[in-house]
Amino acid sequence: MPDKFWDAAGGTVRLDALIRSYRALERRLSEGTDAPAHMPAAAQLPRPGVPDSAAAYRIDIDDPFVRSDPAVNEMLHAAGFTEDQVQLVYDLASEVLTPVARGLAMRAAGAEHKARLEAHFGGPERWTEVRRQLLRWARGKLPEDAYKALASTYEGVLALHRMMERKEEPAPLGQGEPVPELTEDQLRRKMRDPRYWRDRDPAIQREVSDGFKRLYPSG
Repeated sequence: MPDKFWDAAGGTVRLDALIRSYRALERRLSEGTDAPAHMPAAAQLPRPGVPDSAAAYRIDIDDPFVRSDPAVNEMLHAAGFTEDQVQLVYDLASEVLTPVARGLAMRAAGAEHKARLEAHFGGPERWTEVRRQLLRWARGKLPEDAYKALASTYEGVLALHRMMERKEEPAPLGQGEPVPELTEDQLRRKMRDPRYWRDRDPAIQREVSDGFKRLYPSG
């Protein structure tokens, strides 16, 4: 994703920059094709489906990385975009650009996660060694999915390290106890929620942490 199309501070796609690039390309393609003098400009022609103002566009957006931008909407309105066409612009932004934006956000979150762990354990070299020890210790003691889920969060890594240092044996709920409705799959789905890995919502992070404590009480 080129920097000019990505708002790093807001974590969103810069639709205004995309629209400007598109219009510049459109102008270059249309150079040399003069319209007859008696033909009015396209923007002045009435078009069915184009509202009276950009503010009247009704846009349905269900994507945390894309939001309606008044400046972009003004550009689209000036270009004579109908409401359906404007909706298509935002749908395409969500479909094509959101995976890239999500990847960038995940890499940023991963870098922050790594920096916090390096600071906690006393530097990059020490964290690399601790990480190697944790991986070796977890083999045969934790299901792979449980280890990956815990190792993906700062709090989870600290919990794993405490278990390793105390030589605790993680164990599932005792026999004879009712099986809880909560499962590791449910917890992993919660961890894939942008509120968890991007927004660091305290409520959902607490749900994940408490969930693993229920599944693995000794941790």
